[in-house]
Amino acid sequence: EAGRQAEIPLEKKKPVITDVTEVSIAVRKGTRYLMRQRSESERWAGLWDFVRFEIDEQHAELFGVPKATRKSAKSLNGQRSLFDDDDAVPSAPLPAAIAQQVEESTGLMAAHYQTVTEIRHTVTRYRIRLLCLIAHVEGGRIRTGSGYQWCSKKQLGELPLSTTGRKFAELLTAD
Repeated sequence: EAGRQAEIPLEKKKPVITDVTEVSIAVRKGTRYLMRQRSESERWAGLWDFVRFEIDEQHAELFGVPKATRKSAKSLNGQRSLFDDDDAVPSAPLPAAIAQQVEESTGLMAAHYQTVTEIRHTVTRYRIRLLCLIAHVEGGRIRTGSGYQWCSKKQLGELPLSTTGRKFAELLTAD
């Protein structure tokens, strides 16, 4: 009625949701975990994270995360650590392509892994399926310039982590 149609903003288009499958690997040496601060050009810039990278669905299915261990990011609080007794969770060979990617980014060799959980999380325009694993170092040295460093369980609790990183760290450090 007032003739102000041109002043009323149009309804914003909903962003296209991008499905992403990633693996987050807590590379472990004794009681310490490998961490690095994410760069300015990455999602969650400035936050610390485990070894993490995108994988295709074919590799994701190799991990066979049992439904009983799948969690939403909200449901992980208060769980006992799965690694109080390392023998409680079976170890399996790390797929060669994943082991190679870990070595290329960190300089460290890890040949076996244990499944911790799967976290499904949505942030901005990403719907993330995050497969959380733990792998023990079997050789190598941290690649110079990679930004990775060893952190104790106590340090994990003090570092600024993404929501999914924090949930994963809580599972690893719970007593």
